[in-house]
Amino acid sequence: MKQQVQLPTAGKIKSFFPFHRKCVIKVMLLLIQCIIRCRTVNLNKCKTEAGAVLGRKDLKLHNIYTRFIRFFKIKNIDAFCVGTTWLIIYLVGFHGAVYMVMDRTNWKIGKININVLFVGLLLPNGIFIPIIWKNLDKRGNSSQKERMDLMDRFCKVWHNHTNIQITLLADREFIGLNWFSFVRDLDWSFVIRLRHQDYLSQVAVALNKTTYKTERLLERKVKRNGFFQSKIKLNGQDLFYTVYPNTTKRKNKSKGEKFMILLSNFQDLERIDQAYRYRWGIEVFFYHCKTNGFNLEDLNLKQLHKAQLIMGLAAIAYILCILNGLICQRTKKVKVYLKNYQDKKARSISLFRLGYDELKSSVHLLKDLIKMILRWLKPIPDDFQMNTCQILKSV
Repeated sequence: MKQQVQLPTAGKIKSFFPFHRKCVIKVMLLLIQCIIRCRTVNLNKCKTEAGAVLGRKDLKLHNIYTRFIRFFKIKNIDAFCVGTTWLIIYLVGFHGAVYMVMDRTNWKIGKININVLFVGLLLPNGIFIPIIWKNLDKRGNSSQKERMDLMDRFCKVWHNHTNIQITLLADREFIGLNWFSFVRDLDWSFVIRLRHQDYLSQVAVALNKTTYKTERLLERKVKRNGFFQSKIKLNGQDLFYTVYPNTTKRKNKSKGEKFMILLSNFQDLERIDQAYRYRWGIEVFFYHCKTNGFNLEDLNLKQLHKAQLIMGLAAIAYILCILNGLICQRTKKVKVYLKNYQDKKARSISLFRLGYDELKSSVHLLKDLIKMILRWLKPIPDDFQMNTCQILKSV
């Protein structure tokens, strides 16, 4: 006689996925728990944890694997990915002013390029929380249109949090006159790094000098004062072109890497400098998800829409570890030794690793994971479900 596994009612989680049945949500949660248990998104390895996670000894591995494969054939994958975004937002809970970070990561599966554009928000301690992502069906940088489309999608799922002030942080890839205007039209601030020659001619116009003389002036000012700043006009908007010396210890810096050049609607020098430093949070996220955590590069799904789905599950698993790490840090006596790293003190164990180790050692069964998620979910507004279907149809 087969054992019957009674899972907690997950109706609150199901409310984020109105177009999908409860059985699909249960497979999603099962897969998330398996990813946490075996530290990889490889489905062939994940299936081996299903029996332990469900507390059953009679499961056949090929049946579990078939169930996982069937999960990636669901309809309305875009709507499901939006549901994972909502689940993340209401797990974390955001308020006040927040930093948004945008960046891209890529790797290859055989000859297939996996090129993903990630957008997320930072917690006050600088931890990056992935919110929305898009697989770019190409190699190389994202276009301004691709970024605008992704931000339009973000604004739709962010509809209950429009009172939160956002400041966008991004690296040298994410520039463009139309892009800057788009971000400002959303009433967002931004701090974006520039390449060496980007908009230098506009700085020269503002100073009424040649480009050559402007470059020499810039170098003298940075050497003497430690910074250079000029107000420039782009697409009718007043922005601030700010230059600092690049203090990274990389050897053989090219001419373009001697300076840290930032463009922002802020004028305050300290605010610009401190804001851009927070961008590093997304690099830490990539490290934990690709190498030190869930090994996204083990992904064997070559179809981009299916790859986008597994990334959502990995993002949820990552956030559960981060939230658990924050709780451990606050409620338990955890010794976190500091070590010197490039003349700076750094944690010897990351918040992600702290939360992951505690989660893996204490949450063994799927029913316990579901209870934990339900306990952490923030209150959902009364009008949320009323607007959900309409939003999903427009995404």
